[in-house]
Amino acid sequence: MKKTASIIIINYQDKKRIQRAIDSAINQTYKHVEVIVVDDGSDKETREIYKTYKDDIKLVQLERTDKTARTPSRARNEGFNVASGDYIAFLDSDNYYSYDFIEECFKEKGDVYFVNWEIIGLQSYICDIEKVWDFSHDLMSNYLRFQHMDHQCLLTKREIYSILLDKSGNLYDTRLPRSQDCDLIARLLKTDCEWRHVQKRLFHFEKHETDQNKSYASIHGKTLWTLKNDINYLWLMDIIKKDPMLTASFYRGINDFMTSDEWQDTYNDSVFKQMMDNHNNILSGERKECLKT
Repeated sequence: MKKTASIIIINYQDKKRIQRAIDSAINQTYKHVEVIVVDDGSDKETREIYKTYKDDIKLVQLERTDKTARTPSRARNEGFNVASGDYIAFLDSDNYYSYDFIEECFKEKGDVYFVNWEIIGLQSYICDIEKVWDFSHDLMSNYLRFQHMDHQCLLTKREIYSILLDKSGNLYDTRLPRSQDCDLIARLLKTDCEWRHVQKRLFHFEKHETDQNKSYASIHGKTLWTLKNDINYLWLMDIIKKDPMLTASFYRGINDFMTSDEWQDTYNDSVFKQMMDNHNNILSGERKECLKT
């Protein structure tokens, strides 16, 4: 029996790019693909776009009744709940896949596939994971240090994701105001499953107008940055506690970030500097010891 896949696309008011995302999903060369679009309360004009696809997509229409409901996590969880594929991929409306994304992944056996990707648009950047990851070492250690993985470049067996559901049946943690994708990847890395790296660049992440003033942090370390500096601090400490290798990787990542030329030029005099200083004051002793290892 052929393996099936579900691509879950979330959208809110993105009339400019949603069609590109949907087209990249429904035109996959691998034909056993279900395309689910979760609309998170968009206006009437945006909703009209979906009608042109008829039965090519399964539409989940959410309503925005209050601000607490306005999170990408809610939309992704709703999509997962209706997905029927053996494997699941999540895609934001402003990004897209190459047409052979699913086919290339399924050429080899695996529980979780992760593909090379590239940033396009105002600041292009090719993310060749094999150039920054040491595959002879633990994947979690690599992730904490390099962060060259986005949850949208993953194709994951549904039963693996099902292991990660919380008591409410949510895959993405709706309590986290940000870095929900980082949380998911970290929990996924802790499972006992077979990871398969696909070296072709099959996921395309667009940097557009609202990102035009962001440079180093957004290209090399968006997830690295949020993991280091926001309220998810206690969650991250729970992941790396009592594991010298993971802790060392975490602090090497911080050290690499702070000592780079880009950090000195762009962020040293900003609000990020204060956040980083506060973080280092809390953990200064532990950090110094880790960097010696």
